[in-house]
Amino acid sequence: MELGWSYSDLDEVNENGGLVACAILGKTKTKHPKRDLADCLRQDMFILPSASLISRRAFVQVGGFDEQLSGYEDDDLFLRLFQAGFDNEFLPKSLSRWRIYQHSSSFSQRMSISRMIYARKMIRQFPEDLVLNRHPVRDLIAPRFFLLLAFEARNAILMGPIQRRRAALEDLHFIAGYLRSGYSVPLRYICLPILRVQPLARFIMLRWRDIVSIVRRLH
Repeated sequence: MELGWSYSDLDEVNENGGLVACAILGKTKTKHPKRDLADCLRQDMFILPSASLISRRAFVQVGGFDEQLSGYEDDDLFLRLFQAGFDNEFLPKSLSRWRIYQHSSSFSQRMSISRMIYARKMIRQFPEDLVLNRHPVRDLIAPRFFLLLAFEARNAILMGPIQRRRAALEDLHFIAGYLRSGYSVPLRYICLPILRVQPLARFIMLRWRDIVSIVRRLH
């Protein structure tokens, strides 16, 4: 199998460049290198272009970055490289630094919009296969994005303007529709309507830790 890309671990730094944690990829539940499509769909891939070397031929063959994305464009690229049959190798040594903080692009409105573009793209790309009894959207993609959107909705309810709160709840409602029906129906028709009432929503979100323990069971 032809090598398409290699990538390394990385250190996390704060807004001022101060070290927060070393070799953070080795501490996540994400598997490295990538060997299984389900793992690529179930969670963020945690492959940063700044910590990667990509074969030019492989990059060109899969069409490069998707220009409609301004967030998750890296996950999208490496997923397409994997699907195209290119191999990858992981170096468990930090060769790059990742600056992440409250006002970084990872928490911006632009990232929120791009996340939903990518989620919809994945839903179209990996339809349910009833013959082989494979349900990538229901079992992998929807739970992955629901958890991310739940955290985003919490932040919007507690701190965001009304437009952002509405958008976050709409996104959550959309993704919830792809979960197993036992979760989807109560979430869409009981829980999420309650979160549209701002005083109740704030009361619930201030008790977020109890709710997270339930939400994590979806993943």
